[in-house]
Parts: sequence; C-alpha cells; structure tokens
Amino acid sequence: MVLFFAMKTEPFVKCDTFTNFGDVQVDLKTSNGSTALHNAANCGHSAVVKQLLQAGAGVGQCALTGANALFNAATAGHTECVEVLLDAGSIVDAVTTSGSTALHSAASNGHAEVVQRLIAAGADVDVQVWLAALGTNTLLLLLLLLLCVCSIDSLLMST
Repeated sequence: MVLFFAMKTEPFVKCDTFTNFGDVQVDLKTSNGSTALHNAANCGHSAVVKQLLQAGAGVGQCALTGANALFNAATAGHTECVEVLLDAGSIVDAVTTSGSTALHSAASNGHAEVVQRLIAAGADVDVQVWLAALGTNTLLLLLLLLLCVCSIDSLLMST
C-alpha cells in the first residue's frame, strides 16, 4: 500500500526506491481495485508510469469500475501518460462498467489533445456508441469530434 500512496508524491519519492525490492507487489489493489499504476496515471506522473511498467505492473489491470490506467490518464488529460500506456499495449477501446471508454471520458472532459492521440491509436469513433455513453454531453462530444477529425485531416494533407 505504501507504493500506491507514494505515486501521488512522485516529485518527492523515487519510484525505483520501492520497485527495486524483490518482494514489492506492483499490482497490489486497493479496496476499489485501483493499483499504483492507476494512481500514477491519474496524477500524470509519466516517469512513474514507465517505472511501474518496467517493474511488471499490468497495463490491463482494471479497478472495480472497469477503468484501467489509460482511462484514468485520459480522464485527467495527461497526454504523456496516455502515450506511455498505449505504447505499453493498453487496449484503447477498453470499456468500463458504465460503458465508457478512454476516448469518451477524454472528450467529455474537454481534453482535445488526448482525444486526438486516442483516435490516432485507433479508438472507435462510432457516433452511436458515443451518444449512448455521453448522453447529456452530446454537443460537446460532437464539437470535439469535429475538431479532432479536422485536425487529423489537416495533418494528413500537410504530409
């Protein structure tokens, strides 16, 4: 449990201080199913996310809500953590118990850069799925989706 709470203080605690000990369980879960990786991703500590992954943390571990570390990073708008987790093999369209994905959460929280990165990684942009997941945030979703599609199109045309 010390490792989990240390992830909140990444600027002050070197993660490898904990992960270099052979008996540390990097995937130990709290009562809500969260791990140190979930916490580090949620706090935007990309260096700690990398260290935990190198120490064997499971990129696919889910909390009781079904949220994985990618979902947490996307929800909080931490693009660098999103990139590290995607590079480590996190499933871009993993679905929580409420039916949301990292893309839904990033869009509903206004994190356009994360939305663009998730779409570039192959996230499902099916409008029907989005409407079902976001309900009352439909206008925000459509505006963000339009912004992202236009941005990606302009990037593709300029290369």
